[in-house]
Amino acid sequence: MDSRETDFVKAMNNACQTGFTASGDLTLYKRMVMAFFVLAGLMFSVSLLISQSDSNNLSQSAAVGSEGGADQQARPPLFVPKSCETLSVASSEDLINKLQVYDLWENPLPNAVPPVILDRYPEGIDQLPIEEKKKAFLHTLLPIALVALSEVAEERRQLMHVLDKYKTPPEEFSSEEEDDTTWKKPLKSSERKFIANLTQKYRTTSVTGLLSRVKTVPVSLILAQGAIESSWGSSRFANQGNNLFGIWTWGTDGIMPTEREEGKSHMVAAYDSLLDSVRAYILMLNRVTAYSQLRAIRKKTSDPVALAAGLLNYSERGGVYVSDIGRIIEYNNLRDFDSYGLARSSVKTTRTDSIFTMAGISSGLGKFFSN
Repeated sequence: MDSRETDFVKAMNNACQTGFTASGDLTLYKRMVMAFFVLAGLMFSVSLLISQSDSNNLSQSAAVGSEGGADQQARPPLFVPKSCETLSVASSEDLINKLQVYDLWENPLPNAVPPVILDRYPEGIDQLPIEEKKKAFLHTLLPIALVALSEVAEERRQLMHVLDKYKTPPEEFSSEEEDDTTWKKPLKSSERKFIANLTQKYRTTSVTGLLSRVKTVPVSLILAQGAIESSWGSSRFANQGNNLFGIWTWGTDGIMPTEREEGKSHMVAAYDSLLDSVRAYILMLNRVTAYSQLRAIRKKTSDPVALAAGLLNYSERGGVYVSDIGRIIEYNNLRDFDSYGLARSSVKTTRTDSIFTMAGISSGLGKFFSN
């Protein structure tokens, strides 16, 4: 509750309990009571409107996910949340407790998932019963995946906004060093900077290339590959480096694989957070040449099993690995997770919050009018 609301309620409660003696005070008090109930009604109405707005966003997300055509999306959240709650996890018991606090444990989950980011999977997660372990893994990763996807969806929204400024969109966004600045003329300085950063991030200056790469992937695909690559959050790379997808690096920072072949120099990448791991995975699928087939399939469908066929190069196991992804999705009903969207914040808004401390006010009013 807002501090100003708290002060107002306290003042009203004190006034009700002490009473008023002068007729002028009584009139003033009645006006205050009327003003309070008007304000309470307005706040409750606003909370309902916000809830309806979230539902509309989720409906729009599902509609976008079901459309065909080149601009098809995998049911992305249509907005980046106003705030995310990042929480430290000390143990598997602590992880489950935090999921319960934010209504992320019991099924069914809320359609608008609170943007709660747990910082890691604890090493003790592999000691949980298998179904509980899988549930903890999926329900922890879901909001993290949605936050990462919302960022990609926002990048695409901004890209489409820029392209709408042209009567005929350019074929290329040339680099800053080149003389051709025709594409820059309709754009503000901030938009030019956005395009420059986007082309660098996605490693293409082609407009067609950007439209192919700046797109979301299904949540179910993220969950399935994360489960396979991290053994449902219990692998050494997941516990020590927040790496859920087995991504390699050739830098100096990383985790040494215990079974690295002789002559190989790669490390397993380490990330500061699970969110960074998901961001890196989505970006890798969107820009690396090895996954161009996935991007080609995505132009026609957002079905996760169909998209998995574009991941032949992800593992040396090839087609067997692709089949495993499909089995994980089907057996665990992971497509169900594709219908979820994000709540605007992790703060719980209840009927009690909407109408303040009505019980206290009613009690005070009863005392006053009985005098």
